[in-house]
Amino acid sequence: MNNVISIKGKKKLFCGNSQKLLIVADCAKSEHLVHFFDCISGRYLYKHPIRIKNCLTGFYFLREKYQQVLAKKNLQPQEVNFVLEDPASYSHHFIYFLQKEGFNVLYTNALQASKYRENSRASSDTLDLDGIVRSALMGQIYETDVCGDIYSKIKESHRERCRLVEEHSRHKSLLHNQIDRLFPGFLSQKKSGVAPFSKACINLMRCKNFGPKIFVKAHSKRALKLIEKAGFNEPEKIQQKLCTLANDCLQIEDFESGVIEKRRLRLQTQLDLYRSREECIDIEEHILADLLQNTHYALLLSISGAGLITVSAIAAELGNPLKWPDADRIASYAGIIPRQKQSGGSHKSPLITSPPKSANKYLKNALMTIVRITKDCQHPTYKDLAIVHPLKAHFDKVDLRDGSSYTASAKKLVRIIIAMLRDQTIYLPDIKTVQPQAYRIWLEQGSQKMLKKWRERGISPTENNTLGKWLKDKEKIIVLLDK
Repeated sequence: MNNVISIKGKKKLFCGNSQKLLIVADCAKSEHLVHFFDCISGRYLYKHPIRIKNCLTGFYFLREKYQQVLAKKNLQPQEVNFVLEDPASYSHHFIYFLQKEGFNVLYTNALQASKYRENSRASSDTLDLDGIVRSALMGQIYETDVCGDIYSKIKESHRERCRLVEEHSRHKSLLHNQIDRLFPGFLSQKKSGVAPFSKACINLMRCKNFGPKIFVKAHSKRALKLIEKAGFNEPEKIQQKLCTLANDCLQIEDFESGVIEKRRLRLQTQLDLYRSREECIDIEEHILADLLQNTHYALLLSISGAGLITVSAIAAELGNPLKWPDADRIASYAGIIPRQKQSGGSHKSPLITSPPKSANKYLKNALMTIVRITKDCQHPTYKDLAIVHPLKAHFDKVDLRDGSSYTASAKKLVRIIIAMLRDQTIYLPDIKTVQPQAYRIWLEQGSQKMLKKWRERGISPTENNTLGKWLKDKEKIIVLLDK
């Protein structure tokens, strides 16, 4: 039997852990390695790990094995933790079936698990599983949920959208390269008058024989018709600019017609792919809107500067608000507060360093985006009430004392979000600082601003979604204010 003990200290890694049995797995595309670890004795139940095929037959084989072990140990699936490394896409169905069986499926960070191995340089199946076991016993494990939790769906959709947007941005650079070879300067709005990658711009680039030769003549009816068909608001003005640009640029079409034809064919194919990606991004945004409207995160759109994508990122990365830690831990997780290092005794002041780079970049980007917009954006009620909303007031206050305005305001935003989700309300001022009538105006205009953002996404209040429930709550608040 293998002992999972420290070679140097010769001590078992119990660490006060109350678990009785761990099932650890090293997942792969075709075959998983599974081991049963008895936390009480500090030993594996089998000499060698069991190889499980990543298919239904393999799962049935595993189920037979763990049913035998649970019966022998007199345990229920709920009392056993099934631990694996960072779940990849090929292990999601495997996890799904385990959760259906009632197991607590947890995961540990692969890099963290590697640090707990007995040999940090060598790697083998046994060493990898030992690292997972030690990581689990040390408490370095996290919940995983692929069984239909709404927040896991939001996270999946948001991460997929982020990936598509990154590819979309790289594709724009590629198209710039293609256009510069066909019609130099066309994607410069200052020279051509055409907004780069707008719908009309894409339509014009897709026209047959696209290039400067079409726009050389200032009064060409064909060119004007193409520009009108593309959807430009001022086709005559665009035609004049394109004519000037076409006559100034160096053309090689008359000398290298074969090369130009190949480039046109390449451009049309790339534009088809570009549009397909845009459609994929739109689909993900519709999915996010449909999911988010059924969570209390939907009310966060009432914050000035908060949009569907930024709020979706917050919901995706933080998950169920009922499981949130305190504001300081969330801020640390997002990497918006500096780190402190204390050494040399309590009489020495701690060393303050920059925020960690290994923080959750999706959450940090969402929080900082809202703060950046907030510093230049007033609340809709400012014209009527002249009240600076709390987040902007905090930003201005910290900025005046030469503080870290962005990170300090991001932490303030975290506290505001926690309060909003706890009270299930929109972004409101402190009722103690404003008069009831002003509070009522803020309540009305803030709700309308939030609902406008949702209507732009095709979502309206209903009896079942959070927006409809909020409107009912708002009426109750107004009644209390009138009293």
